[in-house]
Amino acid sequence: MSDRFVGTLSLAALLVGASAALPGSADRLAAQFIPIRTVPVAVGDPPAPVLSPTRAMGEVTLAVDDSIADAWTNPAKGVLLGESYVSTAPALYGFSGREGGARTFPVTGVFRNETAFGGVSVAIQQLYDEVNRTFWPVVNDLALWAPNPWPSNRLDRLSRRNLFFSGFAGMRVGDGWALGVGMDAAALQGVEGVDRLYANADDVEQSGSSVGILVGAYRGGDGSRLGIVLGHHRISMEHVVSRSWVEWDSTFTQANWISEVETNQDRTRTWAGQVTYDRDLTAPGWRIGASGTVNRKSHPKIPNYELQNIPRDPGTTWAWEGGVGVSRTVERTSFAVDLALQPIWSHTWQEADGPTMAADSTIIPDGDMTIENHFFFTNAIIRTGFSHATTHGVTVRAGVEVRSYAYTLDQDDYVQGTRRKQTEGWMEWMPTLGADVALSDIEIGYSLRITTGTGQPGLAGGGGGVVVMDALAAGSDFVLAPEGRLTLTETTLLSHQFGIRVPIR
Repeated sequence: MSDRFVGTLSLAALLVGASAALPGSADRLAAQFIPIRTVPVAVGDPPAPVLSPTRAMGEVTLAVDDSIADAWTNPAKGVLLGESYVSTAPALYGFSGREGGARTFPVTGVFRNETAFGGVSVAIQQLYDEVNRTFWPVVNDLALWAPNPWPSNRLDRLSRRNLFFSGFAGMRVGDGWALGVGMDAAALQGVEGVDRLYANADDVEQSGSSVGILVGAYRGGDGSRLGIVLGHHRISMEHVVSRSWVEWDSTFTQANWISEVETNQDRTRTWAGQVTYDRDLTAPGWRIGASGTVNRKSHPKIPNYELQNIPRDPGTTWAWEGGVGVSRTVERTSFAVDLALQPIWSHTWQEADGPTMAADSTIIPDGDMTIENHFFFTNAIIRTGFSHATTHGVTVRAGVEVRSYAYTLDQDDYVQGTRRKQTEGWMEWMPTLGADVALSDIEIGYSLRITTGTGQPGLAGGGGGVVVMDALAAGSDFVLAPEGRLTLTETTLLSHQFGIRVPIR
């Protein structure tokens, strides 16, 4: 990608997965898919078919049951459903600084009987762009004489629509075991964050689809519980990118307006497996749980983001997570803590597009590596939360989740004959609050989550300046190989979700 675009960052970018593209991919509802990021990009909440009670408890999961949401994590856990119901869980989030957001409206139905269980959810999501985006990131006045100035009120640029479907079904099979299968699918006009990876693009039209499947087994009884889940997720997207820029003649007396349209493909495939186990302790009210998760991600097609200087870079990623949790329940009050560690290895590279001459005059054959990146992550997560149920049918919840990201990048440039090493890290804080009330024929709930520590990343520029990604905001999972020290213009994410559940009795 040419460096003629103002504000372009020289990054080797790899979009890894897009779990945010699937319904039920909030932290609790997609525990099998491990997020991978090398920049503190602000990330919006993905759609969720139901309001999980533990969402307001800092997303604690390992030693806490959630009969409402667990079936969307492991479809075999539908055996824990207490009753059939219909529900809706509208959600909305927005970023400080008028940096856009989303609104989601799901409708869900769940059934169960003595031997079988299942559920279906459909949702529609509106993604809306930031309000204060301008056509030209440096000199706004240039847009006044541009042939096609930024039409900020054009309908197709005000918002985009995503449609989601998810479902699960399963049955008891005897001796305490249950088996289940789940599926997610989405028709997408936008994935959060992609626009921001094309710095200074006039417009990015996204289209595509995603599909995921889960197969689960669950066994309960005798004070202990075992869960096993296998999953696969595929996303296929197309990005049509429009750009415009000014080129001056040699005397700097006449400016020419240049336009360009580029089409990029995005393909990512993820395999996932997870085992969870928890048991009651001999001390009254105490419980301990643990989980082990592994992901393998392959990336046959990676978009040529304007934020990078390495097109067509495929790669593979192995991600692991080990977690342990403990909880205690005394009468109507519960408290829980989760700890998790995520070691992750990612390998990306650029393949030569034809014979390429290196700096030492040797020839790199077509298809051989010209640049190679090795990432090693050591991410850590702490979650804690509590709930208290009053005698009047009202339950209040609060918690906090803290995520620490840290990685080392080793990069070999076989064209220039150079090698470099870089380390980065940051922390994200997410306090949560919520409450629900159980009436005779309906349950109503609400949760709030505030996310800090993320925002608009960039690179420290020469002479102490800072080069910032234009309008970078919410995104999903990203691995980028930065060519300099990272900077951050922080933003705050405010996320609300409401829940209405009507039991079928």
